[in-house]
Amino acid sequence: MDSHILKGDMDAELRQYLDEMKSDIKAHTTAQIEASDARIMQRVEGLIEASDARIMQRVEGLIEASDARIMQRVEGRIDASEERMKQHVSAECEKVETKLLTEFHKWGRTADMRTRQTMEANSIMNDRLMNAEDRITTLERNRIPPPTSEAA
Repeated sequence: MDSHILKGDMDAELRQYLDEMKSDIKAHTTAQIEASDARIMQRVEGLIEASDARIMQRVEGLIEASDARIMQRVEGRIDASEERMKQHVSAECEKVETKLLTEFHKWGRTADMRTRQTMEANSIMNDRLMNAEDRITTLERNRIPPPTSEAA
């Protein structure tokens, strides 16, 4: 019986030892897992921060490049628009100049015609006036002088 008691005591001691070991291993494993978890989380946070920084830098670079391309296109379009406006204004100015010259030419022709008509009318009036003056002069020469009071 002694061996049986001994065996029962040993089993109990062995169970107790194994339970303590199990507890120690569990505590040790939990501590190692928590430490590993902390290191992993720290490493992951560092990688996320580095990744965020690289992503933000890349995004900022893409935005700047996009802004530059957009500004270049806008400036090109503004230049093209300005050139079209200049051409349009030039064409419109040419149309206005042509219309003005045409109207001045028309006015000049009618003014010349009126001037010629006026000159012809003046010439006719001058001829008539000269004829009238000649007749008056002839009448005055042919007129009998009025009697003078000395001859009476």
